[in-house]
Amino acid sequence: MIRKTTLVALLCLFGIGSFAQSSRLIGHNTIRFNNGNWEPYDTARYVYNPGNNMATSISTYNDVIKYDTTYQAGWDGSMYVPAYLKSKTYNTGGACTELLGYSLYPTTELDKRTTFTLDGNNNVLEELNQSWDGSAWVNNHRIIRTYNGNNDMLTQTVQYWAGSNWGDPYLNVYTYDGNHNMTSSVGTTYNTGTSQFDSTSRSEIYYNSNNLADSSRTYIWNGGWVLNSHTINYYGVNNINMGYLYQIVNNGNWENNQQSFTILNGNNIPIKDSTQLWNTTNNNWVNYARGTHTLDGNNRSIEYRYEDWNTTSNSFVDNYLDSAAYNSFDQYTWFKRISWDDVNMQWFQYNDKISHYYYELYTAGIADMKQEAGSLMLYPVPAKNNININMQWNKAQDFVVGIYDIQGRLVRQWGEKATAQYKKTVALNGLAGGSYILKIKGKDATVQEQFVIMD
Repeated sequence: MIRKTTLVALLCLFGIGSFAQSSRLIGHNTIRFNNGNWEPYDTARYVYNPGNNMATSISTYNDVIKYDTTYQAGWDGSMYVPAYLKSKTYNTGGACTELLGYSLYPTTELDKRTTFTLDGNNNVLEELNQSWDGSAWVNNHRIIRTYNGNNDMLTQTVQYWAGSNWGDPYLNVYTYDGNHNMTSSVGTTYNTGTSQFDSTSRSEIYYNSNNLADSSRTYIWNGGWVLNSHTINYYGVNNINMGYLYQIVNNGNWENNQQSFTILNGNNIPIKDSTQLWNTTNNNWVNYARGTHTLDGNNRSIEYRYEDWNTTSNSFVDNYLDSAAYNSFDQYTWFKRISWDDVNMQWFQYNDKISHYYYELYTAGIADMKQEAGSLMLYPVPAKNNININMQWNKAQDFVVGIYDIQGRLVRQWGEKATAQYKKTVALNGLAGGSYILKIKGKDATVQEQFVIMD
C-alpha cells in the first residue's frame, strides 16, 4: 500500500498538482482560576473523518471548525469525566446537513439535533432544532430562509414550537444593492388579530465607492417609521476601520452618544483603541474605556490590555488582560484572560481561564488515506495523570495496545480480547512529560493517535 506521504511526493514529482500542508485544530483544554488556584476545567477533542480536508479559521478565540466529531469532558475535582459529544454530517459540497449532540454523563443519551435543508447552492433553506425526550425528537424552533438568484438572503423567519404546532413567526426582510451589499433590514412580528406582519424596526446601510459601510440608520415603528439613531464609520489607509460616531435623535435633533477611535502602527496594524461617551450635562466627551495591543515581530497581538475609566479617580483602571501565542499558521497555541480584582487590587478573579490548543498537519487537496478499519479518540488534551481511550473497530477482533515515545520506542504495552468497542482509562504514572503515540494493532489494521503528557 502506498503511504500518504509517498503519494503526495509522487504526485508532485510528476507535476500532477501541488498540495499545501495545512493545520487544523484537534483539541484544546482549559484551566480556570478558582479560589486562589488554577485548576482543570474542561477539555475537547476534535476528530475528522477520512477525506475531510476542511480547514479551520485562524487567529480567533472561537474557531470555525469543520470537524466530524468533538468529544468534550469536564473536570469533576479529581479526573476528567465524559460530558458531551457532537457529531456533524456534511454533503459533498462541504455544507453541514446535520448536527447531533449526545449527553455522555452518567450514560450516553441523545440530546439535541439540528438538521439543515439546503438548496443546490448550499444555501440553508431551513434549520430545524430539536431535543430528545427519551423516545422521540421534539421540535424546539426553526429558521426558514429565502434567497434571490444571487444567493442573497431575502427573508428569515423564526418560529418556536408551541407544543402541538409552530407559534407565530418573526420575520426579517432584507434588500441589497448591485454589489450584494445589504442595504436594509426590516423586522416584523405576526399579528394574529389581523393575520398580518406588523413592522417593528428597520435599519438602512449606506456604502462608499469601496463597498464599505459608510453609515447606517435605525428606525422604530410608531404608526410610521421614526428615525431613532445613526452610526458614521471612519476608514483609514487600506480601508481599515478607524472608528465610528454613534448619535441618537433627541427632540428632532442629532445628539452625540458614543464614539470610538483606533490607532495603527507603521504597518497599519491596530495597536490602540478608545471609546468615549457623551456627557449630556456638560455637553462634552468623557472617557469610557481603552485598549492597548502588544505585537510580536509578525504583527500579531500577543497581549491586549483593556482598561475602564474611573470617574472617581479620573483615571484609567485595569479591567482584563488577554495574552496569546501562535504557531507558524497564525493559530492560537494558547490564550489566556485574567481580570483585575478591584477589591484586593490584584490580577485573577473567579472564572479567569487559560486555554491551550493542539493541531495536526494535513495535506489540503487530496483525500485523507487513513485506514477506515476503526476510529480512535484520546482525551483529555493534553493528558496529565490519565489518558482515556475510546476506540471503535468496524469488526470485533483481538488487539494489542502500545504506547510509544516520540522516537518510536515502546514504553508500555498490553493485550485485549476481541471486542468492537473499547473504552479504558490508563494511568500515566512513570511517564515523563512530552509527546507519545498510542497504537492499537488488530489482526487486519492499526489505528494510532498522538497525545501529549503535561508536566
